[in-house]
Amino acid sequence: MTKYIDGYDFMDLLKDKKLVPVTDQIDATLTEKVAAIMSRLTGRINDSVVVADYDFMDLLQEKGYVPAGEPANDNIAVVNVAS
Repeated sequence: MTKYIDGYDFMDLLKDKKLVPVTDQIDATLTEKVAAIMSRLTGRINDSVVVADYDFMDLLQEKGYVPAGEPANDNIAVVNVAS
């Protein structure tokens, strides 16, 4: 598999004018191909697994702690002054 960069930029212009040597094109090795296949496979596996949102508040509720009424807002005084 040959890797190419899409687009035409200033370096491409310099290469066309023979002011910069052309870079070597390297084919992908067997290990890169296997790694690409494995990453696609793990991506499909991870997409199929449903992960539920579980945060610190859920843990507290499981342990019996219930949040008190309204959430605290430390910026109330600042908001009142600014508005």
